[in-house]
Amino acid sequence: MMTRAPYWRTTDKQDWGFKPLSWYDCSKEAATVLGKLKYLFSYSVLKRRINKTLNKHDKRCISLGSGVNVPDGWIGFDRYKSGRNVFPVNLLFRFPLQSNSVHELLAEHILEHFFYDDVFRFLEECHRVLIPRGKLRVVCPDALNLANLILEEEKAEKQEDVLMDAKIHCWPHDGLLWARTINRLSHQWGEHKSLLSAKMIKQILEKTGFAKIALLKVNETVHFEKSPDIHQKRFPNEKSGMSFAVEAIVPK
Repeated sequence: MMTRAPYWRTTDKQDWGFKPLSWYDCSKEAATVLGKLKYLFSYSVLKRRINKTLNKHDKRCISLGSGVNVPDGWIGFDRYKSGRNVFPVNLLFRFPLQSNSVHELLAEHILEHFFYDDVFRFLEECHRVLIPRGKLRVVCPDALNLANLILEEEKAEKQEDVLMDAKIHCWPHDGLLWARTINRLSHQWGEHKSLLSAKMIKQILEKTGFAKIALLKVNETVHFEKSPDIHQKRFPNEKSGMSFAVEAIVPK
């Protein structure tokens, strides 16, 4: 994912945070003129491939930041992973989709990988491509778990999720397991860029124009026939409450 430096407040204007990625940023990443032309050409080809695949489905459903696996009947967008029906899409840019063209979107364990400013733009794009009454499901690690660990400090040393983290990562039992778990969950070795809660996502969705917003546990759904989540299948023993789900609908 492209690295950017934040703009800090220097006047009373709102000139801090991260500006939207531009095609200039894309050109810098491409490194050469040939690379720029190749990217623009491949983006056009990619858009046609995606639309051709979606046209084969009566219901257009896309998993954003899908990894290698997608729910049955869905296609996936992922910049770094490849798999069956998974397309290489950089989700920091405009989605290679027409407006009002998608029925359902899943953003499962992807938003925490964005800077907070980009979460707004990502959800605006979701709103743009969904049809009226189109459905969105967001699943993220819950930052409230970190808040609880920070407040409990050493008392959290023997919590179930802390001990499980220690077992997975083979950490020494030196009285600092709770601190390692906090830093692993918050930063994921540089992969995570935002701490999010269900209420944060709800407020962004409201500002973006979504309606019928529901705050849920990850094993719950109100707008989908069944939960399309893949993460639960990969980690069936994950402690309840480690993540949250939020669902919403684009109004008519």
